[in-house]
Order: sequence, then C-alpha cells, then structure tokens
Amino acid sequence: MVIEDNGEIGGSGLGKIKDVCPSYYWRSSLPILRAYHTDPKFTAFFGILDVLSTVPKEDIYEEEKPVDEPKKEPDEEIEIEYDLETEQQYYAAEWIKDIPTPVLYRMTVAGKRVYYEMGADGYPIIYDGATNNIANGYCDTSGALEKWKNEMRLKGKDPDEYANYRADLGTIMHYLFGLYLTGVKIKLIPTWIRKAVKEAKLRIDKYRMERILVDNIDELIEDLISFAIFCKERHVKPVLIEKMLRSSRLKVASSVDAVVEMDSEPETVEIEVETGEFYKTGAKKGQPKTEKKKIKRCRRIFAILDFKSNRKGNFYDEYAFQLELYRRMIMENYGKILEIEEIYNFAPGDPTAKTSQYKLKRQTDNPILNMATVVYLQGKYKFEKTNYTVTSRIGSLDIESDFELNNLIRKESLRDYIYRIMSERIG
Repeated sequence: MVIEDNGEIGGSGLGKIKDVCPSYYWRSSLPILRAYHTDPKFTAFFGILDVLSTVPKEDIYEEEKPVDEPKKEPDEEIEIEYDLETEQQYYAAEWIKDIPTPVLYRMTVAGKRVYYEMGADGYPIIYDGATNNIANGYCDTSGALEKWKNEMRLKGKDPDEYANYRADLGTIMHYLFGLYLTGVKIKLIPTWIRKAVKEAKLRIDKYRMERILVDNIDELIEDLISFAIFCKERHVKPVLIEKMLRSSRLKVASSVDAVVEMDSEPETVEIEVETGEFYKTGAKKGQPKTEKKKIKRCRRIFAILDFKSNRKGNFYDEYAFQLELYRRMIMENYGKILEIEEIYNFAPGDPTAKTSQYKLKRQTDNPILNMATVVYLQGKYKFEKTNYTVTSRIGSLDIESDFELNNLIRKESLRDYIYRIMSERIG
C-alpha cells in the first residue's frame, strides 16, 4: 500500500484507480426504477441519483403560473414518526448482480429495525432484524453488558448515549470502508472525509455526526489505513456490500456488511518437488527424482466480513451468531453460486504498530455456534408474538373549529401501515 504525497490512498487491489469514482453497480429497489448507474460523476456509495442535476438549467422549461393562482392545500398532512426506507442501495459485483433476490425494505419501529418485502396480495411480509432476533433468542449469563453499563455510569457517562454514539461512528466507518472497497480514491484529509460523509445522506443523528467528524476524524482516517493494510495483505475483492437479505424460514432479515473474495489463512500442504537428480536405472531411468515437501499456501475463498469499530478487539458471542445468520441467509438466497467458507469480524487497530495493525476474528468454528439454530428459533418465536402498532398524527388544529380526536390520531397495525404507505407511494 502506498500513501501518496497529496494524502491519497489507493484502491483495494482493483487495478489503477482514477481520481474519479470508477463505475460500479448501484441498485435502487423502487418498483418503478431498477437500473445500474455507471456514471463516473456518481461518487457517493449511498447517494441518491438526482436526474435533474445532470440537465443544463437552460434546457429545463418551467411553466409560468398566474400570480394570483391560489395554492391548493392538501386534504390532510400526515406526520410519519417512523423511519421508513423505501430504497435499497448496495454494491454487487458484475458476475453476481443479475441473480434475482427478494426486494427488501426496512424501517425502525420503537427503536428496533424491521424489514419487509411486498407480497403478491399487496401486503408486506415482515421480518425481524438480525440484532433483535439474537437479543431475543440468546441469554448472556455472564452479565457483561450490565457490568459495562455500571462502569460507564461510575465514569459519569450515559451508557445508552455512548452506545448510540459509537454505533453512528461505526456507520460512518462502514461507509468509508465501502467506498474504499468499490475503488474510490480516498484522500486522507479531514475536509475530504467530512465532505464525503455529509454528502452520503447516512441515516444517523446529525448532531452526533458533527461531533464525530470533529472529535473522531483522526480515528476514522487511521481506521481506513488499517483496513487498507488488511485488504492488501489478503488481496480482498468485493462481491456484495450492504446487501439486504432475508431468511423466510427464520423470519429474519439484515443488511450484510461485506461478502468478499480473499486469500484464506495459510494452509500447510504436501507437494512433490524435483530434487535435481535423475534415475539412472530401472523403469524410471532418465526421469527426475522427486521428494515430498510441506509448504504453506493460501486459497481464494468467499468470506463474510462484519465490521466492528471497537479497537480493543472485544468480540462477543452475539457477533458469531450474527455472522452465522448472514451465512445462512446467503446460502438460502444464492445457494452454491456463492459458497461461504469463512466468517470473520474485522476491527481496525493502530496502523503504525509493528503488530496488531488490525484485528481479524475467525468465527467459523466458534463452539457457541452449536446452539445457533436454537437461538434463531427462539428469537423468531418472540418476534411472531409481538404486535407492533403504529401511531400517526393527521389533520390540523384550529381554535375556531371543532374536531374529533379519532380523526387526529390514527392507530394501525404495522402490516396495515406499511400497506397504506406503499400504496400511496406507488399510486
């Protein structure tokens, strides 16, 4: 890896990288729009393509309206209190991009992430999020979480706010890693990083974003260098990034950080090598002599990477369950086309250290995964017993007019709410 004098870091083994974002495949899952955008001007990994921005202003004709034309007021204004996403954006390598998978959407209800796909009857099929499924299905008897919360309170810190802050920091780190993997030439300059993150329209708290981009900007840059070292050492190439997948059997869905092609751990194999001598007699006369020799070599494999921003490298049991769930979802959706051999947690380290420049935790053979199926099924059982109700405030208040409370507050099931919103957007 070479960091140039202008503070730029190159791509991840994808060849020579230009100053502009190279073509890569970005998919919008809106029913009306399903296209692959390869415009080199489209540089944001999670950006929204603004078609009008590519049209010269002089070519846009705006019809003049009479000055005295009254504005038409909508019949009702609906305040949606729930974070509803109706666009799916992800990277897919060219050889796998056309393999059909269910179109998934996601939303946050009561602080929990849920996913859904639209069924043939027009109603949504709702799935639990992976994190919630594991939290409901696995009971950590060590008490590590409560111990950590108590330690944070003793330090005068709110553990929930700190956790949210670190989660938003992790979201930004994920985004930057995605840019690097897809070949964007990243400048290791705070102003460049800040601009790229702010233009990405990430779904995180704006106040915390501002704090992170000031207080943690050096950490983010070092995280990028640490990740670049790992990618160079293992010759990492992206297959899928931030792809939403679901398991219909387990009623769970999630966005997978990264599926990559990379070098495996070094393996010891036995091969035959020529000694330089030849047989002088017998049936093998004139043929070279060989001997068995053990060597170490790497294979090219498909692996799942789940990124963690914790530099201490504390990898918990829940992380292993999360990776195994991703593996099962990939197997259910892609089958033998994309056979996953290894699952890893990645956490950045100190890029200037002689050792531990990054932390890679292999979770493939973690013994805790022997109980994975039980954990997932218990989580599924709890989810199916949960009834989510969505409350929307509608209409308006006027001191001169009467109103009915039932006409101002609308309560409906999550399934009916999604059906109504999607019908309004499509129709």
